[in-house]
Amino acid sequence: MGMHIGDIGHGYHETNTYRAEPGASEANPGHTDSPARPGASQTGGESGTNTVGTLLRPAASATRRPSDGTRNPAQGTGANGAAVPARYIAKPDGELQSDSANPGIFVDGKGQRYLQHDGNWYRASRDNANGAWRVVQQDDPVKPGIAIERNANGQWHTDNVVGLRGGGGSEADKARAEAAVHAKKTELQTKQAEGTTKKAELDSACRARAGAENRIADLDSKKYDATRRLHEASAQASLYRRQAEQATRDYEDAKRRYESSQPRSSTQRADLPPGIRAIVLHNTASRMTSVFADESTMDAAQWQQRKYQDSHREWEGKRRDAESELSRIDAHLNEAWRDKVHAEDNQSTLELDSATLESDRLNLERQLADLERERAKLD
Repeated sequence: MGMHIGDIGHGYHETNTYRAEPGASEANPGHTDSPARPGASQTGGESGTNTVGTLLRPAASATRRPSDGTRNPAQGTGANGAAVPARYIAKPDGELQSDSANPGIFVDGKGQRYLQHDGNWYRASRDNANGAWRVVQQDDPVKPGIAIERNANGQWHTDNVVGLRGGGGSEADKARAEAAVHAKKTELQTKQAEGTTKKAELDSACRARAGAENRIADLDSKKYDATRRLHEASAQASLYRRQAEQATRDYEDAKRRYESSQPRSSTQRADLPPGIRAIVLHNTASRMTSVFADESTMDAAQWQQRKYQDSHREWEGKRRDAESELSRIDAHLNEAWRDKVHAEDNQSTLELDSATLESDRLNLERQLADLERERAKLD
């Protein structure tokens, strides 16, 4: 005796449970290769059925080759001969518990309803509008599905009154099919709009990446030019600094020679002895020539000194300008590289999002096509 949770709304109930042996089906539920275990009650006769309240494992899908070759065993047939398509065959999750409120209906571990028909399990859904049961596709239960009913012998078969596969559906079936198509179209349009928006974002990210790459190329060119000018200015400033220093030394040397070659004044000569005074007066003329030469050399050296100092200051200014420009270019380059990395990351993310949306769109288009075919079968 075990306690099991029944269908939602039916509360708890106790059931005698057992696992059906392989080979048992609703078409011949009372005959198996091994005797029924304790707790299972059966009714005899040609159309014996499992008593409601048993716990079964889902029967394996029929894969045996038919002896007469007249029917695909993966498709069930009802009492009226209408086949249930193989795509409706389902696989319940875990053990199945019978629904005491709905004979022939079982509930799996996830609370989903199933029924067994011709050796296969099918996902079941209650059609309250028509007071009937339907088998629906397990991976797409929103589709209308196929109306099915249980006869007095406990066997399930397609229901001609509510609506058959292949046409002749009720107005309620057609309304539900139309609503399902409309809902799927709306979902598809929403997904297409999301895809369009995401594509626009991706295009923007691609443009941002291309813009960052162009800026990097332009700044690299400017950096090369600024670096070249910095090297040139540094070399010229260094050259003129050395030349200015040399001109200063030449000027100081010429100035000392000039000052040392200056003739004595008349006062200084008057203080000299008469013999020495005569010698000084004799040499004055020749020494004056040397004085003039030293003065000219001194002036030339001073001019060169000023010229080289001016050139040094000019090239030193150019060097500082080149350094400042190079520093600004490096800052812009760092910013451009950050923008490029951000744009690449954004582009990669948007590409993945776009691919996902495209896959979703294609899947919705296939689902819509299936729904439209199902709707057409009801007309």
